[in-house]
Amino acid sequence: MRDDDISARPQPASRRPPRGGPAHALGLGLISGAADDDPSAIGTYASAGARFGPAFLWVAPAMLPMMYVVVYLCSKLGQVSGRGLFRVLHDSCPRWLLYPVLAGVLVGNTIEAGADLGGVGAALGMFVAAPIPLIVAVAGAGLYSLQVFGSYRLIRNVFRWLSLAPTSARGCSPDPISARCCAPPSRPTWS
Repeated sequence: MRDDDISARPQPASRRPPRGGPAHALGLGLISGAADDDPSAIGTYASAGARFGPAFLWVAPAMLPMMYVVVYLCSKLGQVSGRGLFRVLHDSCPRWLLYPVLAGVLVGNTIEAGADLGGVGAALGMFVAAPIPLIVAVAGAGLYSLQVFGSYRLIRNVFRWLSLAPTSARGCSPDPISARCCAPPSRPTWS
């Protein structure tokens, strides 16, 4: 046997074919669609809309191409290299650039995680008669334990079902004003 004989080399295990079907695609689409609608984003949209009205509505179509390009390039980078963004930066950039970028992302993610927990606490505070700081602490402890002690499959399934919450809670608010805003449109009546 020669060293360059390809048939004698162990071949990598073949990957199983991806599962298909409409339910699988719907689950992935719901997770992807709900991924950017986190509590901090919804809180930001609501407070900016309440303060400025439609004055900054022009920002959405102006930012959409930029957001699309960033997500597309990051996904292609991961697809081509098989590594995450910071592993690629670690392998290809000098340390004087890597560490400030990493510190900026760490600070930004920490602030966003706090805003997410605050949004979760404020939203659950409408349904649960408990102080918002207590709700934030319980939600933070629950999410932390889910990430530390739970498997990837458990986390995926929990967030898959939670992504249905915005569509299933329509018209179920105990607050009469919110219930009217979230209720399905009614038929016009002739008087």
